[in-house]
Amino acid sequence: YECEKWLAHAIDSIVGQSRPPDGIVVVDDASAVAPADIVRQFPGVTLLQAQSNVGPYRLIQSVIERTQYDAYMQQDSDAWSSSERPALLLAEAERSGAELLGSALSNVHSSAQGDSRIQSLPTDVNAAFLEKPEGWHLSWGTSMVSRDLVLRVGGLAGVRFGGDREFTSRAHHV
Repeated sequence: YECEKWLAHAIDSIVGQSRPPDGIVVVDDASAVAPADIVRQFPGVTLLQAQSNVGPYRLIQSVIERTQYDAYMQQDSDAWSSSERPALLLAEAERSGAELLGSALSNVHSSAQGDSRIQSLPTDVNAAFLEKPEGWHLSWGTSMVSRDLVLRVGGLAGVRFGGDREFTSRAHHV
């Protein structure tokens, strides 16, 4: 939603992967002006536009329902991926059998005063969940999830915000 400022960089970081994805879908949550011009710069990238602002989780669920990929890698429009991200996530999924994986994340938060802080997430999501179930364990915007897991736990929540945390909690119990 309203992501034009960062979107081209985000798409470019996905297109330039060492293991390119089989498909790329940009989901626009009813922005005032859909990012069609930006998406057109990247051949093979599909734009899915919502008619009303419903939140990202319903849109991602719609992509999963309309396609048949084995796994889905999420990335927020204001995020950038290292060139090895899909290859590393796929290798770990094959090695471990995990159906929901997160990748390293560094959020840089800047204040109006110019101060910055870096936020990191735990490397063992299951251990963090057991320690603090209400905590933030895995960033949906850096994750890869199997289609089978999404279907087994009943899909993504229809909620506008917090669907990633809610999904992660259900997936943990599966």
